[in-house]
Amino acid sequence: MEILILLFWLAFAVAVGVLASNRGRSGFGWFVLAVLFSPLLAGLFVLVSRNLATAKAEPTAATHMRCPACREWIQQGATVCRFCGTAVNAEAAAAMVNAGQGAEEGYKLCRQCQAPLKMSATFCTKCGQACGSTAAPPAGSAP
Repeated sequence: MEILILLFWLAFAVAVGVLASNRGRSGFGWFVLAVLFSPLLAGLFVLVSRNLATAKAEPTAATHMRCPACREWIQQGATVCRFCGTAVNAEAAAAMVNAGQGAEEGYKLCRQCQAPLKMSATFCTKCGQACGSTAAPPAGSAP
């Protein structure tokens, strides 16, 4: 009879470990805790504790950057915004973030050379491409 109780004790301790692992906690640690104290108590504590597996990290300037077109947070290494589909020049966008630009002002990318431009720009300052205007390019810029 004692061996049967021991087997159930260990089986429930394994179940607590699996449950803890699925909830983003240390499965082995909770297994040991359940073996030493009680699988029932450890299981209750795991169920009551916050589920770490679904907790999402908030984007920060260290891990994310703002899309130049739609201003949504995207990962630093992204080449295309997952929200608006805009091609992102990662180096230029990272340079804007590091320089403190782009936090309040909106930016877009030139369709031809992918240079970052203010949303109010009508011509690219790098290649002279028209950006939403049909007027002539500014004097001194390349066609």
